[in-house]
Amino acid sequence: MACSNCGSDSLIKAHLIPRVFAVEVKVGKSFAANVSESGTYRQTQSGISDNTILCAECDGVLGNYENYAHGVTRRVRATEDAKPWQQRTLADVDVTMILKFCAGILYKFS
Repeated sequence: MACSNCGSDSLIKAHLIPRVFAVEVKVGKSFAANVSESGTYRQTQSGISDNTILCAECDGVLGNYENYAHGVTRRVRATEDAKPWQQRTLADVDVTMILKFCAGILYKFS
């Protein structure tokens, strides 16, 4: 197997849903759910990963976008005066970084 981005043969166990987001929805000791093709369900501490798609360097590039998006979501959550269903507007958000984050998630799941 080779990295689907650069062709390196040094692959890592890449999280499909970034771990930084999985810990935000932690329930007990488990962070995320894993539903198999057979329909079985189990909780997992580190989320769903795949060791056949990315090398550490390429995963790190996507990690930069994931960390940025996580920072934005933390800023949204810090808006104490807004109700959960209300729209929030943040200044100084790099839309390109958010779009690259979204594209990275789609890329890993594809």
